[in-house]
Amino acid sequence: MTSQSVNSNLYARRTCKPISKRANRRAAAIVELTVCLPVIILIVMGTFESSNMLFKRQALVQAAYESAKVAAHRNGTNATAEIAAKNVASGRRIANIEVVFDPPDVSAVTRGQVVRVSVTATGRDNTLFNIPPFNGIGLSGQAAMIKE
Repeated sequence: MTSQSVNSNLYARRTCKPISKRANRRAAAIVELTVCLPVIILIVMGTFESSNMLFKRQALVQAAYESAKVAAHRNGTNATAEIAAKNVASGRRIANIEVVFDPPDVSAVTRGQVVRVSVTATGRDNTLFNIPPFNGIGLSGQAAMIKE
């Protein structure tokens, strides 16, 4: 064996080192991240969406309360009460609300009777990320007051 062939064998051995433990740990971390990251992102998005839906539901309760307050006033009408609910909803960025009164004509209600207001909106029109579990949810808020 010549000295040149011995040197080339040493060089070949040095370049064919086994992968270090550090590189193995990096590769494992990358694989774990690619598996876990979508799940983590989905959980975070679901948390944001759930919080958004709770906020919107509470805003609908507030809109129903304001609408019932206007409807229970001595000169309250359906139109003014509905405007009050829509003003609260638009201030909270709630789209496509529906206001229902019980009894249907609040101006005909006599003093001392209860006026009930229900405000509803669809989850599909009010989601942040359009995630399927929240698309079909119906949001609603109710309030009742006695006519002045």
